Amino acid sequence: MMYIWGCANPTSSYTPSEKEKLCNEVIRVAAKEIYNKTGLIPFGSGGGAMDQIRMLALSFHCRHEVDITEGRKLLIAALETFMTVINKDERIRTYLINYPFEPKNIEIEIFIQNEDGSSVALDSLCILGAVDGILDYQIHTPDGLWLETVHEETYEEALEKLQEKAAVCL
Repeated sequence: MMYIWGCANPTSSYTPSEKEKLCNEVIRVAAKEIYNKTGLIPFGSGGGAMDQIRMLALSFHCRHEVDITEGRKLLIAALETFMTVINKDERIRTYLINYPFEPKNIEIEIFIQNEDGSSVALDSLCILGAVDGILDYQIHTPDGLWLETVHEETYEEALEKLQEKAAVCL
């Protein structure tokens, strides 16, 4: 009962810590930069920062179908932009579990939708993710009830593939 009374008390107020304010700021800046670079629509964020900041996360909507190559480009662009925003902010460094922040410290989820916001076809990529430095690409199973990973690679492998493709195009 004390908990309920404490939550309902209109005179109590919560003031975010400096660490929380900085997390929110870098997330906001990164989300905006990623949107401007890729057109991905930010809709969620999170993190792990009990003592030190271990992880920061962003979720996006992508309103057109993508293949693995385009998905890779989107994930790498989001990861690198987020890392850059975090690592260039000197104020947050003392709170980071490691500096520089690395792909293993960032989580990105991209939910693929049709232009009107409806679900993509079952055999199309529907979720792209980057967790602990591993990028994965998922489709719905044929029954539409589950997700199936159709490709997985490390951040380093994905970056190498993008660099190889860029070298071939030159």
